[in-house]
Amino acid sequence: MRVTTQFLSDTVRRDIQARLEALARAEQQVSSGRRHERLSEDPIAGTQVLKSDAALRAIVQYRRAVGAVRARLDSTEGVLGQVTDLLTRAQELGVAQVGSNANAQSRAAAAAEVGRLLDQAIALGNTRIGDEFIFGGVATQTPPFQADGTYVGTAATRQAEIAGGEVVEMVQSGQALFITTGVMTALRGMRDSLTANDIAGIQTALGNLDGSMDGVQTRLAEVGARTRELDGALTGLDVQSDAASAQRADAAEIPFEEAVTNLAAVQTALQAAILSGTRVLQTNFLEYYL
Repeated sequence: MRVTTQFLSDTVRRDIQARLEALARAEQQVSSGRRHERLSEDPIAGTQVLKSDAALRAIVQYRRAVGAVRARLDSTEGVLGQVTDLLTRAQELGVAQVGSNANAQSRAAAAAEVGRLLDQAIALGNTRIGDEFIFGGVATQTPPFQADGTYVGTAATRQAEIAGGEVVEMVQSGQALFITTGVMTALRGMRDSLTANDIAGIQTALGNLDGSMDGVQTRLAEVGARTRELDGALTGLDVQSDAASAQRADAAEIPFEEAVTNLAAVQTALQAAILSGTRVLQTNFLEYYL
């Protein structure tokens, strides 16, 4: 059976067309660095790309959450440091006013200063980041402390997810930092005892100040521990990000050297196909007419 010239011509044309398409893909790989232009070209690799992209997006969100928690921890550390200074000053005033050189007038002056220390503590309890009162628990839009030091926020606090399934408290509430530690009560007690010229009351207030100081230092230690926890979480996120990026690169990207090698191979194959096709058509033409 004679093979027609038309059949051979169509075969050669299809072969060369396929080689040209392969050449176009190879050139695109060299210029873009991507293995495929569409996910449908390799569903398995496409699925891996989608999974990696989802993982990387989640990591971005986790890092933002870590940053938000870290900002609040930094603020908490600064606030507690200032509260420590206030308590220390109140202790100094109390100790001075139980001595024999103190009198009702000096105690009244000291009471006024402790009152100002209490006002500063209340202001610290109403610290804001942006438009949020950070120590109000879940109530962040109104001041958590009233002018007399009464806490009107919530004991419950907001949570943040900093890694897959790992949820942490964003910041401790004002109740935990100022009420449970006894800061407001101790300062108020010292102010009132000084105002009343009550030496026994001043001595009791000094003991309360010692206790609140211990509570504040405990909270500071907790802040340090949580900061280290966040540092560990960030390290873990970096590892996950590197792994997801590598998996995505393996599925979606092609090394330049590999792309150039592929391009050279495709060019060689195209040249061979053209040469072979030309010879086949010439041979068939001669056989048909001779």
